[in-house]
Amino acid sequence: MVITNLTMFGLSLTKILFTVALIAVAWLIFSRSQRDRELSARRRESESLKDRVERVAREAVRRRSGEPPAAPVEDLIECPDCGRFIPHGTRCECGWKG
Repeated sequence: MVITNLTMFGLSLTKILFTVALIAVAWLIFSRSQRDRELSARRRESESLKDRVERVAREAVRRRSGEPPAAPVEDLIECPDCGRFIPHGTRCECGWKG
């Protein structure tokens, strides 16, 4: 049996237009998603810039008002005798030196 009707395997204007339209839609979707990712990255950067500006402003107000700066963070260790947490290098109330 020989297939004599080969028009379904050939190129037609409809098939070409459909393929072009499909490629155009895929390209538009990709470009829009790329643009959305770039916008969200810019928003994240501007939010972090906003946070930095607020922090610097708070520090400037604190300096002008005469408040002391925040104390540095200290690591605490647990006393093996009583279980209290004390700064490293200090003596616990139970007598153990950390």
